[in-house]
Amino acid sequence: MKAAIGTIFLILIIQLSLAAAQPLVIETSVYDVEVSVVTPFGSFVDNAVVQVRKLDNSIVSTSTDFNGKILVREVPKGTVYVKIISWKGFTIDSKWYEASLDDNVVVIEEIGLARVKVVGERGQGIAGVNVVVENTPLSGATGEDGTVEFLLPFGNYVIKICYGNVCESKSVSVAGGKISETTIQLPVFLELGPELSLSFKDLIILIIVLLAIIVALYIALSEYAVWRRKKIAAALKPV
Repeated sequence: MKAAIGTIFLILIIQLSLAAAQPLVIETSVYDVEVSVVTPFGSFVDNAVVQVRKLDNSIVSTSTDFNGKILVREVPKGTVYVKIISWKGFTIDSKWYEASLDDNVVVIEEIGLARVKVVGERGQGIAGVNVVVENTPLSGATGEDGTVEFLLPFGNYVIKICYGNVCESKSVSVAGGKISETTIQLPVFLELGPELSLSFKDLIILIIVLLAIIVALYIALSEYAVWRRKKIAAALKPV
């Protein structure tokens, strides 16, 4: 009996020794989370300054890459909160957005879209017009349909357009998550070439001038014809 107890005791000691020799493994729900930051219109919020807050309330500052992504390492339970501080020279200071392993796309609702259309006096879109969002680094040129778009934080802006020696300005209000459309008309009735155009008034004046030139030439030619006939008749008259 004593021998059996001793054997059992020895086996227990051996098992405990083997267990102590094994590395201690503690499983924790900590993950690396890749977050994609986009606008409400699907484009990337690239090279933006962001803050990331973990569940322990620790905050780190970083920036998105050219695809609007950030990689957050060692995230408890795979959940983080993301806040946009600035983007493209604009201070946004957005609210905190939650991101997780299962839902890692953050849509920044504070960003809106300003769509500017430049038209002429006939309502035609004018291509190649220089468009500037004043007091910002943003500018662009209108396309074939006369439109150009800018992604902007919500707020009020002044849009300035220049075409040739003609410039116009107009205020526009941008709402987060929405498209703000504005149309600016230029005094352009007929385009003769790049940044060379005529307004309707200019066209009428040009037509009048051309008609006046034609009439003047007709009168001059008629007078010359009469003078020439008289001179020929005088030359043929017998002395």
